[in-house]
Amino acid sequence: WEAADGAVAVSPARLHGARLDMGRCPDLVPTVCAMAAFADGETVIENVAHLRIKESDRIKAPCEALRAIGCRACEREDGMCIQGLGSSARIRLQGLALKASNDHRMAMSQALFSLRAGDMGAGEVRSIIDNPACVTKSFPEFWHAWEAFADD
Repeated sequence: WEAADGAVAVSPARLHGARLDMGRCPDLVPTVCAMAAFADGETVIENVAHLRIKESDRIKAPCEALRAIGCRACEREDGMCIQGLGSSARIRLQGLALKASNDHRMAMSQALFSLRAGDMGAGEVRSIIDNPACVTKSFPEFWHAWEAFADD
């Protein structure tokens, strides 16, 4: 990345697995899990045992979603371990039924999968999420914003 005139310019780069203590930013865990699916190597998320008692079990639910797209993911007592598919991986989403578990953060994080889907556009991903409307809890216009972002 590069900063100039108060703006930050970000360039594409390969994602690499990492060991992450997410105890101080637990709301980011579903999104970090979705990104870890497309990293090279292993990502270990630690210090988030309390995520089991959120809107959904945010340790179990992301692992199930990752396994649904073909990623190896295992639950741990205080987090999870994710073996990334690789930075250039493409996935298939057609025919899948992803579970948001009535959790707005799960639904929004699963939208990221469409960026690597070879068979489905970003605007179509909500059709395979069991309750895409749950995003209204925190971001009612999420799906409209997502489609506009993905179209750019």
